[in-house]
Amino acid sequence: MDVCVYTSSRVLLASVLTIAFVLLPACGRKGPPVVPKSIVPDAVKELKADQRMQSVTLSWLLPTEHIDKSTPVHLAGFIVLRGEHEQGASKGCCEHRKIATLDLEWLRGARVEGNRVVFLDRGEDPSPPGLRYGRTYGYKVIPIGKQEVLGKESPEVRITLQAPPAPPTDAQALAGDGKVTLTWSPPAQNVDGTTPPRLKGYNLYRKTEGGAYGSPVNKALLTAPRFVDIGLTNGRTYYYHVRSAGAERPGWNEGPESAEVRAVPRDTTPPAAPEGFTAAVAGREVRLSWKENREGDLQGYRVYRSTDRERGYAQAAEVPLLQTTFTDRPGKGTYYYRVTAVDRAAPPNESAPSEAARVRVEH
Repeated sequence: MDVCVYTSSRVLLASVLTIAFVLLPACGRKGPPVVPKSIVPDAVKELKADQRMQSVTLSWLLPTEHIDKSTPVHLAGFIVLRGEHEQGASKGCCEHRKIATLDLEWLRGARVEGNRVVFLDRGEDPSPPGLRYGRTYGYKVIPIGKQEVLGKESPEVRITLQAPPAPPTDAQALAGDGKVTLTWSPPAQNVDGTTPPRLKGYNLYRKTEGGAYGSPVNKALLTAPRFVDIGLTNGRTYYYHVRSAGAERPGWNEGPESAEVRAVPRDTTPPAAPEGFTAAVAGREVRLSWKENREGDLQGYRVYRSTDRERGYAQAAEVPLLQTTFTDRPGKGTYYYRVTAVDRAAPPNESAPSEAARVRVEH
């Protein structure tokens, strides 16, 4: 016979209180006491177990009805049970012991996300504490209703803990224009030193200055040790670490994080070269003009002058010009002029030069 038991002083007390509550109106009647089905919560549904290193994350749906299908359900909390199965056993019994009593009004070690309860079992109750790799654990959840009436026990969910891959090595971050390219090397073993690594892919995590790491940047598990993070703000510092994943579905059985790397994306895209550049002599003056550039981050223009068409150009104005005209007084001789556009990046990006314009000053 497959019989599993659990022990808990609170469960026993709750059972006594429940029987007392039911017996009060039943004095003088024959037959065993019966808890009204209208106050007994139904079993939780979709109980799931996912591994994270040497801990297990349990999640389940909040019950929505009693065992007689009546609603609404007034829940006080849950009892979480855990048992350990023999290695390789797919069926059979184990002793399930209470590891937590969750009070919905004051959750500790658990949280509610929408209509699901999430509970983290770090194995703090064993001596020594900690769940162990290679062991199979079975979990059940019992809802607690009003007057501490115990609900229907859930079916068991089992999970065998496997040592996840070791962290990736040699993480690198290369900044670009609004992006960061990240690379790393795969791990050579699992965290317990066994080989080959149970590597299914990677998750990349990002944060900014003063922030915290949240969900992975990647929407799907990465299968290659490279990722380009795009859509970033230039000039802002981004921090990254990578985790190896030992499972292919959320939960991932991730190993420890890699060494943290950081990068600051920079604007490296220069403006277009100015067009329509012309130079005309008016007495001792050289009057230059060109068409306006349309870049949104344009800072201005730089005008260059030389006595040789191909080389030796120097700035004719010390600061970037805001207008699209410039008047120079170089003295008598033959001169060549070019103009470039610069943006507001730090350092600024400069465009390719315009076509050179030649002039001859006679005075």
